[in-house]
Amino acid sequence: TLCLLTALRLHQLTTQNPFEVWIMIDRKARKPSMTYPPIRVVRASGFALSRGVKAMRIDGVEINVTTVAKTVADCFKYRSTVGVDVAIEALRDAWRQKKVTVEAIIAAAKIDRVATVMRPYLESLVLPPRRSHPAIPLRCIGACWPLHASVRRTLTRFWLSTPSSD
Repeated sequence: TLCLLTALRLHQLTTQNPFEVWIMIDRKARKPSMTYPPIRVVRASGFALSRGVKAMRIDGVEINVTTVAKTVADCFKYRSTVGVDVAIEALRDAWRQKKVTVEAIIAAAKIDRVATVMRPYLESLVLPPRRSHPAIPLRCIGACWPLHASVRRTLTRFWLSTPSSD
């Protein structure tokens, strides 16, 4: 399955051009022995390997690629490998290009067990910036944010629920 920087490039979510093909394989599988193209292997198992994968046809060949939400969540999961800046850029670009919903990102983050890590970044994108004015009490600011009702419900349900996989 193509993942991380390669999937970001296929989904047009990054300015970087990876010089390696990033693939995700089972944690017990053997690394493919190829000299060209250069391959970067990421290992996963269970739902983290099988969920969020779709078939994509490229030049007449059908390949498995992680979805946009799964790719963004994987960037946060492997942030020490790809870099935090790449993960933030992927989340920001996916949200601004409307290629992903809050629900899809949250579901992928729970599967990859990075919901807690992604929370502040997701909130900074979805929630408007706080205004600091001495005449307005801080408890009032949260109630005055103009959020779409469905986004408010989704965030409230997610952040207040007990995480099952965190």
